[in-house]
Amino acid sequence: SIDSNSVKGFPKDPKYATSKNLMCGKNVLIDMSIHTAYVKAIRAAQHFIYMENQYFIGSSYNWNAHKDIGANNLIPMEIALKIAEKIKANERFAAYIVLPMWPEGVPTGAATQRILYWQNKTMQMMYGTIYNALVESGLQDKFSPQDYLNFFCLGNREMANEASPSNDNTPQASCRKSRRFMIYVHSKGMVVDDEYVVIGSANINQRSMEGTRDTEIAMGAYQPQ
Repeated sequence: SIDSNSVKGFPKDPKYATSKNLMCGKNVLIDMSIHTAYVKAIRAAQHFIYMENQYFIGSSYNWNAHKDIGANNLIPMEIALKIAEKIKANERFAAYIVLPMWPEGVPTGAATQRILYWQNKTMQMMYGTIYNALVESGLQDKFSPQDYLNFFCLGNREMANEASPSNDNTPQASCRKSRRFMIYVHSKGMVVDDEYVVIGSANINQRSMEGTRDTEIAMGAYQPQ
């Protein structure tokens, strides 16, 4: 995920660049191959998708509001459409997505809350797409969207010690009392059908996937069963 402003060696001929799957925009050549790798792997999935990422925002063109926010990467919608396809074919499929409970920063801060809101809109869109597929197949009373798509966040519980927890009525005191803490997921990868993996530095958001903003690197590996 990079553009010709940031790296030397991109081809000069537009036709040749197109043959190498490079795109043109903002007067630069753009490599969006990480985004392409995710989309192709999702479309080829047959049984399950397992994903870990620090963020999960995209496919805003299909949200029920804020469609023009610009988070247009295809990954969330591709997952939802893959599940919808499997529902209509009466085939089992599952997607498991692991995220941090909240992104880096103060949980109640404006920037963090904004990211959580966009992630919520992404998830809402995906569950809506899956539910519509269940309704179209007459399966809405037998299955729920959570039978196909689930989001998880990881936590850790510490052993109790001799020190008594504070009785203060604060979020910090409540955390110390329960001894449960978020494990911050910072990995960025996807496993498909236990056969294909994508792993690298790219988040599931527009900054990482667009190609003209953050420079990212990733690799894909295939090992059939």
